[in-house]
Amino acid sequence: MIRIIKERLARAEGALHAINASEADWQRDLFGHAPRFAAFVAELAGSVVGMMIVSERFFPGWTQPTLHVNDLFVAPESRHRGIGRALLAWAAHEALSRQASFIDLEVRKNNSARSLYRKLGFVRVRDCAPHVLTGVALVRLAESIATLIG
Repeated sequence: MIRIIKERLARAEGALHAINASEADWQRDLFGHAPRFAAFVAELAGSVVGMMIVSERFFPGWTQPTLHVNDLFVAPESRHRGIGRALLAWAAHEALSRQASFIDLEVRKNNSARSLYRKLGFVRVRDCAPHVLTGVALVRLAESIATLIG
């Protein structure tokens, strides 16, 4: 079920090519002996209309974790009903239960949910911008280690 919602999110983000986890991967990473993330779903009238995936992040020198919202998705036909707010309230509850210092998330500049995040109290970290290394550039950098270490 969560995989279906995740695929809807990936399709909406134009990143369907990045979804490569099998059902077994989801089972292991959600429910295995060392879960890598937690997932929350929102239902309306017995149908899943939203989901949120969170994971802990740690920073050297900090004694508490932070909670990262990896993905938050509400089906377009179910938006503006408080579902995103409810999912984020669960994230806040989860953060406090884990004694997390804060919740963080990344959002695209054109995402209309930015107004919701501001209304809930999320603030943009000044002078910070996410950077991603992937694809050919990732492979090229990894392969350059041979020339760096001789």
